[in-house]
Amino acid sequence: MLLRTIFALLGTIALSGTIHAGVLTSLLSIESASGRVGASVDLAVLLDNGSGDLQGWSFGVCHDPASLTLTALLAGSTALSVNNGEPASFLQLSEEPGGYTAGVVVCLTGCANLPIGNGYELTVGSYTIDGAVGTTTDVCPCSTLGSPSVATVLVIGGSSAPASLACGTVEAIPLPLEVQFVRGDANDDGAVDIGDGIWMLAELFLQGTSLDCQAAKDANFDGGFNTADPITILNYQFIAGPPPAAPFPFCGSGGVGADCQERESCAGAAPAQ
Repeated sequence: MLLRTIFALLGTIALSGTIHAGVLTSLLSIESASGRVGASVDLAVLLDNGSGDLQGWSFGVCHDPASLTLTALLAGSTALSVNNGEPASFLQLSEEPGGYTAGVVVCLTGCANLPIGNGYELTVGSYTIDGAVGTTTDVCPCSTLGSPSVATVLVIGGSSAPASLACGTVEAIPLPLEVQFVRGDANDDGAVDIGDGIWMLAELFLQGTSLDCQAAKDANFDGGFNTADPITILNYQFIAGPPPAAPFPFCGSGGVGADCQERESCAGAAPAQ
C-alpha cells in the first residue's frame, strides 16, 4: 500500500519529464545464464530508458519455483547511485513466492531523476538451478506478485509510461565428462618421471609439443600450468620432494573434463579408489 501511495503522490508534484504516449521507447529486460544443476547464477534486471526523465519505477520478476530457487536479492548499481550519487529515496525489494518485486522513487522531493540512457542495472537476483539437465526456464518481468500486486511501470511526470519487456532464460547444463588422467604425466606415456619434467620445460620455453589436459600438467595442483610444475616433478624424482597431487600415481578424474580428451595411458582404466 505504501508503494501505491507514493506513486500516486508523484502524480501531484511538478517534476520535470517528457512522456512519449503510446510509443514503447524503453526496454526492461532480464539477463540470461546457464549452469549445472545446483549451481548459482546471477540475473540482473536492466533498463534501456528512451522514454524520458524517470521519477521512479516498479516491477515484478517471476520464475518457476520448480526450476529455480531465489537465494539472494540485491539492488542494482543504478538504484544505489541514481539519487545524485546516493541510493534512491525509496527503495523496496520484496521476495515473493515465485519471484520478487521492486519499487523505486528516485527522490521524494524531485531533486533527481533517471535520464535517458541504456544499460541501467536495477536489481540483481541470485538463483540456484533446480531444473533437470537440458531444460531451459524463463525468468520474466511480471505484474502478478505481491498483495496488492506490484505493477510493472515506469513513472514520468507523475504518470506511468509503457515499456517493452523481455524475459531472460536459465539453462541447466550437464556436468562435464570426467576424463581419467595421471597428474604429472604430461607426455601421456603412463609414467611420471624426468621425461615429463623435460616435456613441460620444452612446452613452456621451447615451443615444444603441447598435449591437451592442463590438469595432467598441473603437477602441484595450484590451478595453472607454469614453471612450478616441472620443478615439482624434478624435485620429486631427485631430491625427495613432495609427489604430484592426486590422482597421482593412479588414473583418476578429479572432476576434470572440460579441457581433456581421453588419455591413451588411462584408456579403459577403472577410477582410482
